[in-house]
Amino acid sequence: MIMPGHARPFSKAIGLMLVASLALALMSVQVKTLSVQLGVHEIVFLRSLMHLVLLVPILLGLRVPLARDFKPVLILRGALGYLGVLCFFYSLRSLPVAFAILIAWTSPLFTVLASMVLLRERLSASVAAALLITLGGLYVFLSPGQATQLPQLRLLLIAFGGAICAGVSYAVLKKTDPRTSPHSVAFYFSGFALLACILRLPGHFEPPRSELWLAILVLGGGAAVYQYSVARAYQIAPALKVAPLSLLTPLLGGLLDRIWCGQVLAMHQLWGGALMLAGIGLIHCRAMLVSAARE
Repeated sequence: MIMPGHARPFSKAIGLMLVASLALALMSVQVKTLSVQLGVHEIVFLRSLMHLVLLVPILLGLRVPLARDFKPVLILRGALGYLGVLCFFYSLRSLPVAFAILIAWTSPLFTVLASMVLLRERLSASVAAALLITLGGLYVFLSPGQATQLPQLRLLLIAFGGAICAGVSYAVLKKTDPRTSPHSVAFYFSGFALLACILRLPGHFEPPRSELWLAILVLGGGAAVYQYSVARAYQIAPALKVAPLSLLTPLLGGLLDRIWCGQVLAMHQLWGGALMLAGIGLIHCRAMLVSAARE
């Protein structure tokens, strides 16, 4: 129950999560739009560049100690995060936006599984149930007749590869110093992604045409707005009440995909997506319960 004195911060947190979900959904749709004319490495490069352009003034204004915060584990986190974003953006090229986001949202499952290895945590019944429900939703989404299509299977493997990398990267973050600024984590993540993309970009890379820059600005701005809004929402409201709101992102992504790209989901895809939402919601709530118990 929310007490009257806490109603205003919670209402603000709801607004922030709505903004965050809309920002990430817009960013995802822009990735799909840009992928028609740009390669995935180019899109990740531009996203990382725009994010750093927006982040550097914040780092300077807050005097974030980047040198003091640096630890080798941040490079590992940056590498895993870069691979996660790369796979996510690749999956957005062909998969429905809502479904690509849903798969990306399974990363907490892999965070828990990675924590079992890195931190010797046990697999709980709720995590096992969430995994089974999510996999069941995936099966229903594909339907038996489509599950054997190799192009679709390849895209799914890439998308889940991205979720695995993202999930493991969060588990790796548990080994960093708790005093490390989240702005430093974001800086090293985007910095690593930028350098990795530079090494992979073709030698004849040319700046995008002028008509693409609006989508690029939305892409970079969406990433910055999402990260700030989520962090602020968790600061001012209980995590248990904020976390379920993140499930708005695949719903908004699917709506924008329908409006922007004309993507229409079949009935079995809607049922499969609903099952995946249930499984992902379960693991998100479980993670917040564990976090609240530790605090």
